[in-house]
Amino acid sequence: MAQNTAALNAALNGPIIQNPVTGRIEFAPHFVRFLNSLVNDRRINTGAAQPVTIASGVISLVPGFSYYKVTVQSGATDDLDTINGGNEGDLIFLKAASDTADVVLRDGTGNIITEGGVNLTLDDLDDLALLHFDGTAWKAAIWNIS
Repeated sequence: MAQNTAALNAALNGPIIQNPVTGRIEFAPHFVRFLNSLVNDRRINTGAAQPVTIASGVISLVPGFSYYKVTVQSGATDDLDTINGGNEGDLIFLKAASDTADVVLRDGTGNIITEGGVNLTLDDLDDLALLHFDGTAWKAAIWNIS
């Protein structure tokens, strides 16, 4: 129990950082390790990724699911401004459906807010965004797990 408490305290102490090399806003390595331990210990299971496609900057969530593969509407990149659906306290995970089509989570354009007020790009199949819904906005951070 003490080990779990220590891991939780470490994870919550500064979970989001700016990568000094890439400048990207990411989850701190200790927070990623904490989340990975929850998944690996089967305390969190998101189920299979549900496919969603951006339509005019919007995706709609599928009730009962929390993991999504996002397809762009057309072209090599598409902006995601708004996420429809969700209840206060929901957590969702987003990843790009393809490594040849970038999904850009746009800060403050719709109902997505990012750490640092910068747009976040899912440009690799190893990129994963975690978002929390506060009842009004989806708060997002991203990390590369490769």
